[in-house]
Amino acid sequence: MVKTREQDYYNAIVQFIREEQRHARDLARFMNRQEIPLIRDHWIDRVFRELRRFAGLELSIIVLITAEIIAKVYYKALKNSTNSRILRELCDQILLDEEKHVEFQSETLHKLGKARSKTVNDCIGLFHRGLLEGTLFIVWHQHKSVFKAGGYIFSNFFSVCRYEYKESNKIVVGS
Repeated sequence: MVKTREQDYYNAIVQFIREEQRHARDLARFMNRQEIPLIRDHWIDRVFRELRRFAGLELSIIVLITAEIIAKVYYKALKNSTNSRILRELCDQILLDEEKHVEFQSETLHKLGKARSKTVNDCIGLFHRGLLEGTLFIVWHQHKSVFKAGGYIFSNFFSVCRYEYKESNKIVVGS
């Protein structure tokens, strides 16, 4: 029975990875058509990949869900910043997918935390919140032109990301 659950989880992750790859392909195609140069590599992506590579399952999920929470706000800003119907539709699709990803990963974190004490879970939650909030400063600095064009100033970008984190955390803690 455990093998089945592990296989189901693995299959779901493979599907999420395929969706993320499709997002990247679709966005790259759009950018190429608009003659917008692609960024092939970014240090923050490398840091997140390295954190996931050396982490166990739970920390890996925390790193992943942190990026997905921020992506939800980023793609809302990108959608709000453009008049392109194609880009708006791409953002809508990505937002739908990210919503499912965050919900699934939140449920997984909830299942992983069920066997632990509240104190340990609270400490893990504080770590996650700290990772999110630290990452927000970096992401804002790197992408503030998109956020500003989408109608955000730093304080409401921070607040909206914290709200998304709190919504996810309701699932994680089971409230």
